[in-house]
Amino acid sequence: MNQAHVHLMITHLPIFGSILGALVLTYGLWTKSHQTKVAAYFLLIISAIGSGIAYLTGEARTFAVVTLFVSLISFGLVAQTGYLGGKIRHT
Repeated sequence: MNQAHVHLMITHLPIFGSILGALVLTYGLWTKSHQTKVAAYFLLIISAIGSGIAYLTGEARTFAVVTLFVSLISFGLVAQTGYLGGKIRHT
């Protein structure tokens, strides 16, 4: 799988995600459901992130390097959280 393949897969996420998010948000507003509105916001945010990824994976080696560093930093933070959480004792 190369960047062109990833780009083609990701490009459909914002298209379907934005319409699905709009429909879910409409339903949440109609039923006055806070949880449904939060789910719609989540879908719309994921769609926005997907559109950024689709844009950057077109011809972006720099994006791959940045993603590598961000994933390593994220791993470090999650590992530290897991380590500190392991110290918690409930007697």
